[in-house]
Amino acid sequence: MDEPPGLEPEPGPPNGAPQTGWVVAARDAPDRPPSRGVAVVAWLGALLIAGFAAWIRWRAADGSDSYRAGVAVGAFVAPFLFAAILRVMVMRIRWGRFDRAAVRSHWVPLGAIVIVVLSTLGNLAELAPPAPVDASTAMHVNAPFTLREADAATIAEVERAMREEGDIDGSIAVRHVIGEDGSTSLFVAADAGLDDDDLAEVTRGLDSSSAATPTIETIAGEEIAVLAEANPVIATWVDAPLILSVYAGDLTTLRAVVEAVIESG
Repeated sequence: MDEPPGLEPEPGPPNGAPQTGWVVAARDAPDRPPSRGVAVVAWLGALLIAGFAAWIRWRAADGSDSYRAGVAVGAFVAPFLFAAILRVMVMRIRWGRFDRAAVRSHWVPLGAIVIVVLSTLGNLAELAPPAPVDASTAMHVNAPFTLREADAATIAEVERAMREEGDIDGSIAVRHVIGEDGSTSLFVAADAGLDDDDLAEVTRGLDSSSAATPTIETIAGEEIAVLAEANPVIATWVDAPLILSVYAGDLTTLRAVVEAVIESG
């Protein structure tokens, strides 16, 4: 068709970036940057959520304090790293270029939040307190030792000390342990809602509440916190969710009773 008289044909787009007067399709236009306020809120929210998730992972991890700290740091950093990598990949695929501002985009913290939420859902159940346990189920011992019911005064004193000083709300069981040589020890179990890796925390509590310094021994394959300088000598260990303690007149009897208790389980 002929052009109307007096009008020049409209020039086509030059090579390179589109010039004024040409409309770029929405799918080809770079994203409009959000306001600084939106970006700040997104980053602050992501940092808070990632910090909470890192705390959850630290609580749920089994192992030494340094290992748990490493797990927490990884849980905090990884979502931002993965979100930034994904953002760069999207930029390369969609626009065919990389802009350093892409890693400062609000999409990075929003992506991190999504990753944190998805990865944290599976760990929430691990934070739930364990179901209550009847402490009396731990009251067993192998020969040559036998168990005998403790008197009311002893039970009342142990329960008072554990509830007031140990902050224990669960059930408590107390028995005397009688040896074939006539020795008498005291065996206490309490539902403290502990995890198997909480012995370090228990040991710190013993250290702060006693003039004696606890040491860690391995008896019958279990790590035991021992107060050898106390009178009576004390051994404490964790059988989640229970905390178990033996009080004896000497170290030889103490170790023998602890071994008989552990092996009877």
